[in-house]
Amino acid sequence: MQGHGKAVDWWAFGVLLYEMLAGYPPFYEEDTAQTYQRILHGRFTFPTEFPVTARDLVRKLLQVDFIAAVLQVMVYLCVFLAMPSVG
Repeated sequence: MQGHGKAVDWWAFGVLLYEMLAGYPPFYEEDTAQTYQRILHGRFTFPTEFPVTARDLVRKLLQVDFIAAVLQVMVYLCVFLAMPSVG
């Protein structure tokens, strides 16, 4: 079985880094379809309190230039991680 490659790992690290520094996911929207669109187009903003020194790194990690199928898998992962826990 062949994996997805290191590029997706770096992208996921960018999502994790953003979430650790901002306190919420970079592509989060109330509407799941809007979340998917934000991920597919790489649209996110930084809160004002986000460290300026980390912004360039996160921008570079969250670039959208992966194979579409791999990106879709990551979209589902981001949405899953953004969902509130049940119970």
